[in-house]
Amino acid sequence: MRIDPADGKFKSGEKELVFIAGNFGPAPTVVYFDDCDKPNGALVRATSPIIGTYNTISTNTKYVRIGSKGFLAARDPSDLANTVANLKNVWIDAGVNFSEFFWSCRLWGDPSYKFIGATVAGGEPVQGQTLFKPWWFTTAGNGPEADQVIPNVDASGFGIKGNSNEVQRAPSGGYNGFPKDVGEFMNMTSPTRFGFYQSGDESSSGAMDAYIEMERFDAIYAGTKNFLADPFYGTATTNYYRDLLFMGQSNDPVSGWANVQLLTDYMYLAVGANARARLVVSASATYIAAGENVVVPAFSWTSEGVSRKFTDYERSLGHVHIIESDGTVHQNVLELEPV
Repeated sequence: MRIDPADGKFKSGEKELVFIAGNFGPAPTVVYFDDCDKPNGALVRATSPIIGTYNTISTNTKYVRIGSKGFLAARDPSDLANTVANLKNVWIDAGVNFSEFFWSCRLWGDPSYKFIGATVAGGEPVQGQTLFKPWWFTTAGNGPEADQVIPNVDASGFGIKGNSNEVQRAPSGGYNGFPKDVGEFMNMTSPTRFGFYQSGDESSSGAMDAYIEMERFDAIYAGTKNFLADPFYGTATTNYYRDLLFMGQSNDPVSGWANVQLLTDYMYLAVGANARARLVVSASATYIAAGENVVVPAFSWTSEGVSRKFTDYERSLGHVHIIESDGTVHQNVLELEPV
């Protein structure tokens, strides 16, 4: 690691543990992270995540590689001719009940195949129903009573949705996400990252004062949305928390899945106080800007600074941002040089 005298930015050109000096506030508690950087066709194992464990795994759930990047596949790559979804599941037990959390993942359709609801490879879905529930948050034993799909993907947009539980905005109304009709749908030609922060439950019944923040990044669009809400509106249980999440679910359509493949990577979950704090690697020197963008865990996070050993893919993106637990953004604190 060295300091470039021209601009004072930290730069590093070696595969080493890089330390970013500074006090960026308290550290997040990260309970799950998988960058999916595995060999093509590798089976998903309980120990596959870098942080956390897969508690339940469907048979033949696999990682695939597109170019130099790995992804977790929602369907068995050897079964893509099947007209039935046969979506794969991996379950993660966070090991703790949480109502405050930050979640981030990237989604993509394999460019050699179709996205569900699309008529051609690389095309957007044209059907009107719920198409894909890539990551579903819930509570053990309560099923959909405290559920939230984050994100939910359908022909209306890219956002959040529940069954008996919905995020009720204050004032009520409005789309909880990024609507397709204004050009904010996920990118079909490269991965789209969706980030979601929830400050916890509302302070009292009906207060609708929990803070919700969503962000969405891809090669052509970047944006954020935030609002106050009741995050457990309609929940028929007194357990106002979540503790489980799983991949791979779809209600509609029940057929029409031939030559469809859906991919996810860089799944990251932080829970509890300070969950909003995070380390972000981006293709842009500005945080809210179009470009590939991933959230990664730090190796260490103290009052002295933050450190991480960045992967070759992360180095290729080039810029590191740090967000504190209060939402303060430190842009471009580190410039990475590809190895």
